[in-house]
Amino acid sequence: MNVEIIRICNFELFKFINGMAGKNTILDTFMILSAKYIIYIIPILVALMLIKKRDRVNGILVGISTVLAYALVELINSIYYHARPFALGVGTKLIPYPLESSFPSGHTTLMFTAAFSLLLLGKKKLAKVMLFLASIVAFSRIYVGVHFPIDIFAGVALAFFVSVLAIESKNKIMRWSK
Repeated sequence: MNVEIIRICNFELFKFINGMAGKNTILDTFMILSAKYIIYIIPILVALMLIKKRDRVNGILVGISTVLAYALVELINSIYYHARPFALGVGTKLIPYPLESSFPSGHTTLMFTAAFSLLLLGKKKLAKVMLFLASIVAFSRIYVGVHFPIDIFAGVALAFFVSVLAIESKNKIMRWSK
């Protein structure tokens, strides 16, 4: 696919989603709260899993997966700079945010890492809830003007990679230790 086509699609999809911002106070408030606070479900989820003896190993794996994902996001951000929409004077920004690299979206990566990890661990009901919440976070990050869609798509891809790597590593260790 031509890079210019990707750039145009990225920009047009951003304009479509972010174009809704600032027009409805209730929707804006929901998106701001989603973009900023839903991510805190991850440490709560991990803590609750660690409390339950039968979920303890899975809680550790979800925690390790999200920490690994966070480290990779920070590494990528330190190597590659991708301007946020508001840094380019594009769109409506609903939340204050620093002028740092936006690629990939850290919030999206962490939320989808937790969701994919749960799915791969067989926690299907919880994974569905987390996938739903992760999707809200991903959409809201574009809506509030701090990410382009390409940042979100990269975050989802990175989350999938990290989750598969972490869970498969656990499976190999378990087979090796028997």
